[in-house]
Amino acid sequence: GDASTDTHEFIGNITASGNISASGTSHTFGGDTTLGTTQLTNITASGGISASGDLFVDDITADDITADKIIVDEIDATANGNLTIDVGEDSSVYITMDDGSTTPFEFKTAAGGSPTQELGITGNFLLDTSGDIELNADGGDISFKDASTTLGGVNNSGIFSNNHITASGNISSSGTIISNDI
Repeated sequence: GDASTDTHEFIGNITASGNISASGTSHTFGGDTTLGTTQLTNITASGGISASGDLFVDDITADDITADKIIVDEIDATANGNLTIDVGEDSSVYITMDDGSTTPFEFKTAAGGSPTQELGITGNFLLDTSGDIELNADGGDISFKDASTTLGGVNNSGIFSNNHITASGNISSSGTIISNDI
């Protein structure tokens, strides 16, 4: 029949040389369903969605995503920017945020056994918190640098500087003050 309440069951394959169309808001397919370059307005899946090529999405909400590389264009602090999260085969993670021409933010985790994590910021960097800021260096050294030149730092022996220290107030000490000239 051809009534909207009629159902039909086919055992075997259905082959069409032209388009197949359906009206309504819900369509159920068993097994794998393949779409070419079709643009869809809404996909709801109770199982996994996979793609062998690129999957372009305007808006996505997900609890868990497994992917080799995800490029998103609306999680950024700049207009028309990109947030890229790239997980390497060596378990390294590379997160960048760019505005299409410059990369103001990048974070790299250890790759290939390297112990160095790296945070790169283009421009000024403000650390602001309503709580405390803790620097915890198990190696015992915290260095302050300009480019690669060490300006000073803190280690287990105390505070050190490669430049003159200027004080506008009193200097006090609970121990001995050592100086070449006072």
